[in-house]
Amino acid sequence: MLTPRTIFIMLYLSTITAAYGDIFILHGSFGSDSRWFRPNGTFYEAVKKQAAPLGHDIHPFIWSGGVSPQSIIEGAKSFIERMLTLPPNTPIIIEAHSNGGNVAAFTTMLYAALYKAQATDETEVPDIIRSPFLEKKLTKNRTYIYEVAPKVESLLQETFTELKEAMNTSHRLRRTLPDYPIQLLCLMGTPINTDRFDINMQVVRQVINLYSPADFIQPLVGDQVVPIHERRANIQVKLHDVNLGADPIDPCHKNIRNQIIGQWLLELPDIAASTKEDAAPYSLQSGIATFYSDQPPLFVQTDEANQPASSDDSDSEEEDDSWPFDA
Repeated sequence: MLTPRTIFIMLYLSTITAAYGDIFILHGSFGSDSRWFRPNGTFYEAVKKQAAPLGHDIHPFIWSGGVSPQSIIEGAKSFIERMLTLPPNTPIIIEAHSNGGNVAAFTTMLYAALYKAQATDETEVPDIIRSPFLEKKLTKNRTYIYEVAPKVESLLQETFTELKEAMNTSHRLRRTLPDYPIQLLCLMGTPINTDRFDINMQVVRQVINLYSPADFIQPLVGDQVVPIHERRANIQVKLHDVNLGADPIDPCHKNIRNQIIGQWLLELPDIAASTKEDAAPYSLQSGIATFYSDQPPLFVQTDEANQPASSDDSDSEEEDDSWPFDA
């Protein structure tokens, strides 16, 4: 029996997510054995409750969970191979936690490079794909050069060659950019390193980056916000459950993928849509979103130039320890 809330969500989402297709949930580093992103996991089931009535397929995507360049490359390769098996014109949504967001970001870079190389005879790995893996090395002349480690170079060449051949025969490929095969990339606590893994907006329609001042993992190894772009939004997240406290709290690194957030992720592009009269299609606005356990999220827009500052308030982390989560 459908509850009034389920009927409301079905009617509401039918007006904003009709173009959505397959949803992929990516875990972070060392998280390949976690439950939260799999069937019966709290986050997975929250997303499913929202998406399933509309016929969207949800897939947990498992990669190695490693932190090496090889792990990122192999994860992106596997994801593109999975994309190429989907029916033509199937839009894709990616919801990625932690370092899974960097796998997704490199996927967009690799996919866009393959797009451009598909119609040419180019067989060498483009510099834009090599650049994230350049390492600073001291020469015998005591000068510094930047090189890609031989094993990484070999893996990049193998990956590029195999994927280019696969794309040449794929029914998904279109030869024009932008195509936006990825409709939405939602990052959750991803360490942002755009000097290495910069999301290619030619193949991604919209990016929503969720972050929290109480997340001490994300700023430890990267930035908290993505660079300004009209189709990107940085959203500071707060959680509120009346059963656990009277006031909203800032979630920690793991709880930024809490089920309370998961049940509203597909609506974020509409919630964060730009209200400017001259806004371009798919434009987004950054802000602060409070997610409630018993009502729709409250979103307050902010200027990009005045992004909410990160906080080192240890009280937020202590308060957040009372929140349950799947490991």
